[in-house]
Order: sequence, then structure tokens, then C-alpha cells
Amino acid sequence: MVKSAVVKQSAPSKLPRLLADKLTPEVTCDWNNVCSTYFIYKEVETKNQVKIITFWMLDLCLYT
Repeated sequence: MVKSAVVKQSAPSKLPRLLADKLTPEVTCDWNNVCSTYFIYKEVETKNQVKIITFWMLDLCLYT
């Protein structure tokens, strides 16, 4: 049985993490929700949202 990916966020002010595994519609929805919450909480402009999340996904700490 393949495990689903996991979305983690310790607080609305902290960047969310997407832990690797199989993406499901539920996980994708959770990811969208926590990212939206973070952007609202931090008042991130729309033009910067993809850049911030992409940079975080490239952080090597996520792969350990």
C-alpha cells in the first residue's frame, strides 16, 4: 500500500511543508488551504506567493 503525502504546518505564521509521497486530491486540497492561510496571515502579495512556496520546497531540510 502506497502512503499519501503529508501536509504539516506548526502554526499559521510558519511556512507549510509538503512531505513527499503519493499526492491525492485530499492532500492537494490541504496543501492549498494551508498555503492560503499562510499567505493571508503574512499578508503575502499574490505575485510573491509561488516564489515563496517554491523556495521552501527547494529547501534541503525538507529532504532529510
